[in-house]
Amino acid sequence: MLTAVLFMIGKSFISTYIGSVSIGSIYGAAGSLVVVLVWTYYSAQIFFFGAEFIRAYATRHNRPPLVPLERP
Repeated sequence: MLTAVLFMIGKSFISTYIGSVSIGSIYGAAGSLVVVLVWTYYSAQIFFFGAEFIRAYATRHNRPPLVPLERP
């Protein structure tokens, strides 16, 4: 639930920024590229936060997190 809320907040900020920037501005295209890079970073941080939360939750409740299966 928290991850969905964080993604919605990020999506609304990005859509507001891209909607308010005029295409004819000097840094319009470069600014959009920076926004996409920031969105990628933000999404990765949300993903890693969720992974760390699941690991901490599993450790606290004595349930080891899933590990990849070994190949024969």
